[in-house]
Amino acid sequence: MSYLMYVCFLTVISNVSNCNNFSRYPLKAVKVMHTVALRTESSLSTSTTPPSQTIPYKAIGLDSGTIALSITSDYFLGILLQSHMGTMFAFHATTMANTLNTPIIVFTRTGSMAITLSHYRPSSTIFAFTNEERVKQRLVLYHGVMPIFMQFSDDAEETFSRALSILVNKGLMKEGEHVTLVQSGAQPIWRVESTHHIQVRKVQG
Repeated sequence: MSYLMYVCFLTVISNVSNCNNFSRYPLKAVKVMHTVALRTESSLSTSTTPPSQTIPYKAIGLDSGTIALSITSDYFLGILLQSHMGTMFAFHATTMANTLNTPIIVFTRTGSMAITLSHYRPSSTIFAFTNEERVKQRLVLYHGVMPIFMQFSDDAEETFSRALSILVNKGLMKEGEHVTLVQSGAQPIWRVESTHHIQVRKVQG
């Protein structure tokens, strides 16, 4: 649950339990809720235990600026395995991003992978690119997620490059920095449905 969701929840509780005090001292009430939300967030421990389903993966060197982890369709057997795939990838993407101190980029139509990544509390920002305005609005509520609206093209590489350019132009990333790019989720965009990827890319000028 994100900071904003805590505030909304606590606002409801305050209004229900003590409407008079909340209306008489609105600024003080908001400050108290702010403090409670921050303390609650800081007390949440980041999971260091991977999902129970363990799946082998292999490293693929794509070029001088890209490293990728790939899981092939050989391991996509059974409903249980498929249900764990997004969770497993979110955990390992978070671990990789935290180890390399990189932000995470995810492209999503439903918001599911960005939400799952948020659950693992990565130390850097999750840049969630979506072509759905409603998904963008919903993702604002999740911890560490910065949703960005962008139309996707049919070419994955062109979309990746455009997304990196947007981040650079907004001053959110600099040339030479690295980013962890996640291709996974319930609805494949460019990837083959049975193949998921985690890539570490270098921002090119």
